[in-house]
This record gives sequence, C-alpha cells and structure tokens, in this order.
Amino acid sequence: MRALPWLLLLLFPLTVSAFELRTDSQGDVVKWRREVAFVVDPSLGQLLGDATALEAVKSAIVELDDATPELKVTVKEGAVRGPGYELDDDAINQNEILALTDWPYTDGALASTVVTLNARTDEILDTDVVFNAEQHVFRVLTAPMAAARTFDDVQNTLTHELGHALGLMHNPKDERLVMYPRASAGEVGKRVLQDDDRDGLSALYGTAIATPEAPQPQMGCSSTGGVGAWALGLFVLGGLALRRRPAPVLVRVTRATRGAVVVLGVLVAASAAAQPVTPVGVGVVRAKVSHRSTSSPGLIVTSLDVEFESCAGAACERATRVTVPGGRLGELEQVVEHYPVPALNERLGLAKKNGRWVVFRLIEHRHAERFNALLAPGVVRSAAPQTPAQAPGPVAQPVVPAK
Repeated sequence: MRALPWLLLLLFPLTVSAFELRTDSQGDVVKWRREVAFVVDPSLGQLLGDATALEAVKSAIVELDDATPELKVTVKEGAVRGPGYELDDDAINQNEILALTDWPYTDGALASTVVTLNARTDEILDTDVVFNAEQHVFRVLTAPMAAARTFDDVQNTLTHELGHALGLMHNPKDERLVMYPRASAGEVGKRVLQDDDRDGLSALYGTAIATPEAPQPQMGCSSTGGVGAWALGLFVLGGLALRRRPAPVLVRVTRATRGAVVVLGVLVAASAAAQPVTPVGVGVVRAKVSHRSTSSPGLIVTSLDVEFESCAGAACERATRVTVPGGRLGELEQVVEHYPVPALNERLGLAKKNGRWVVFRLIEHRHAERFNALLAPGVVRSAAPQTPAQAPGPVAQPVVPAK
C-alpha cells in the first residue's frame, strides 16, 4: 500500500505540458537541424517607425537562443529578398526578418511567418518573419508609456513569431505564455519565454540551463493540446491577437480531431481592417493542386476548387476557385501560419475584401467565430442552382510521395 502514492504520481503527473510542436501535413514533428541565421532588413526601424527596432530584434533573438542550447540562433543586418525558398542551384535562400507596407498575408495580422520544410526528412529549411507595417503602428515600448495602448511592441510580436519559426505552435490555455494566441496593443509580457514555452523548445533542442540573471518564468498549462489559427486566401486570417471578443458562433462547425496537425500563428486586430470583409458563403473543397507562384518563385501556392453548400444572404454561385498560400511540391512543403492547406472535403467560410477572396478555416474555432460574426445578422441560405458549365474546370490532384 505504501507504493500506491508513488504509483499515482506516475499515472497522474503534477504538470503536463501543453506546448504544441510544429508538424508537416502528415503529422510528423519537424525541427531545425542546423544553425538558424536570420538576416534583418537594415530599414526595419524606418519601416516600423522606431529607430531602436533593430535592438529589439537582437534582444528577441537572444531570448530564443538562450532557450535552445543545441540550436544556435543568430541575427545580422543585411539585404533582404522577401519571403520564400527557391530551388535553383544559384538561389540565395536566407531566413529573413522584414516589414511590408503592402500586406499580402493575414488581414489585420501584426506579423506572419512563412516556413519551408522537407517533408521527407522532417527538417525545417527556411523561415521568414514579416511585420505588417501597412495596418499597424509599431514601437519598442518602455514602461510606463502613456501612449502604449496605441502601439504594438516590436519585441513582443517578434518573440512569438520566432517561437513559431523554431517549431512551437499556439498554446491557448494560459494567456501568460509567449505562445498564447492572443495579445493586446501595448503588451510587452510576451518578450520573455515562460515555462511551457521553454519546455516546448527543450523537447526539440535540449534543455537550457537557467542563469541567475534570467527572469523567472511563470507556470505553464496543465493539460495537453493547442489550437493554432490561420485562415487562407490572399489574406490569411488568424493568430495571435483578436482584440475584442468575437460574436457567438452561429454556424455549427467541428474542431480538428488531431491537435498535432496545427502548424503556425499571427497577431490579428479586428480594428486594423480599413475595408469591410463581406461574407459570401460556406463551401467544400472538391479539388486542389499546389504550384509555384508566378510572381514570387520562392513561394508555393495552392489552387482550390470550392463548391458552395450555402450562401450568406443572397444566392451565390455553385462553385469558385481560390488560391491560398502554401502547399507541397514533392518533398518540399511550405506553410504560412498554422494549418497546411485545406484538405479535400474540408468546409471553408468564404468572404471577399476589396474584390479578393478571404478564406476562413472552419475547423479552427476562432476562425469560425470570426466568420460567423461577419454573418450576423444575415441568413445563410442554400447555394443557388448553377449549370455545370459555370463551375470551374477540374484541378489535378498533387501526388504526395510516401515516406
């Protein structure tokens, strides 16, 4: 009987980590197997409006490097080429930290991370972190700062994105964590990795030895799981920071059955969108194919044939074709934010902004909430009949080699 308490401790550990690790589209954990050297755009401070931004970047890199003793993480200033990964023999691929004033990714996101990996060897090959300088005003905040709630902190944002770049996913169970999927304007608490954040990095790259000078991390979560957030299209909706609570869910959706399929995150502010997002309807993916972007050879995109099953308000067409970022070509897989590209027969919420498609992943609860908030007080109706000739032509299925 004396052994019973010890047996119970083995069966029910006091702390169960809740961190989520990056996986490929087949659910295999991926990681870096060599030094991660970032190149930061020298004009980052100018683009973000704060000359001290480069120092904030260096501080964020030190925080991650300290937590990964078996993985060296460095940064230097240098010319940047833009996100992506090219396969040409003479291609110059580098991990970049930059800002864009013409934002092509997550609508309202503070930043976004593009990751390229080898799905056969489960190795991360390249990653790029991009700040959204079009829709957000960044500063390197100091406390106290009277106007802090007007700005988004550079280091707070970057530390979260670097966590994604090294292989961590969202942990929605504890808002104190760097990898918690929400943040507020003026927040600086996500500059410092907490216990669960470090546990996740340790699972990938070994255990860091704490130094007396290091801030003492707070406790992480006590249950497993983690939900990433991204929606696709020419805008990718999801990630670290909805700043107001979304409206109640109006459409019943199902969550992903395997947390391990989650892959990335961003910061989104609902107030950041200058133009309205208009819901169109709910559709089902019937065919898809991945290919190189014609405008950016380093980027992979996927064309989806989507058949509408219901429309928001007035009738919509029977089917449409949308292009979303990311996909797989042979062994190479590219992910922008969390999930790999939508699966066949997956249900998507479709909307439009400035004439371009915005795609919501309804398997992710927060995206379903946001999409349904757009629907209220509209009514979702069955899709209008359409002749077969009006539907897009068939899209070939990509061949994914077995591991």
